Amino acid sequence: MKAKIKKYALWLKGQNPKFNEWVIILSYVLIWLYAGTITGIKGSYLLAGSFTLLLIFYLLWLRPKIHRLSWKNFVKAIGLGVLPLIVELIFLLIVMQFNNHLIGNSNTSLIVKLLQKNTIYIAYVVIIAPILEEIVFRKSFFHRIDAWLASWVDNSKWRVGISAFIVATVFAQMHGA
Repeated sequence: MKAKIKKYALWLKGQNPKFNEWVIILSYVLIWLYAGTITGIKGSYLLAGSFTLLLIFYLLWLRPKIHRLSWKNFVKAIGLGVLPLIVELIFLLIVMQFNNHLIGNSNTSLIVKLLQKNTIYIAYVVIIAPILEEIVFRKSFFHRIDAWLASWVDNSKWRVGISAFIVATVFAQMHGA
């Protein structure tokens, strides 16, 4: 009996990478779909809270693998993540100077409203959402699509390109682009 419990606990803890990927993808989609039924600021707060809990759950679930990260790689990853944001911000500021108005869609304007009302939301927008989306789209979803295409496409460059195109299309559709 104890052996079965231990086996189930290891399985539940995330020892199977394929299972981890499906759990994170399905959780993300279910949260996105449910929060999408609630409009406005309440829906955004529900989405932010749910995604924060999902990220915490995922990071705690993979805790043994996180131990092996070095501080140097962590700092490098943060820097490489912040650099595109800085470039985008500079670009937007330049464009705003020429156009005298904000660029974006209804999603962007809602995020700006939320940031003005509640500054803690900045942590979600700047840290939590990008990290979770990298885990969902680049790690889990991309890997699952690539594995699925492996039986059909022999050329790894084509397979990676097709996988990247599919993931980018889904990402853009989920963000209203």
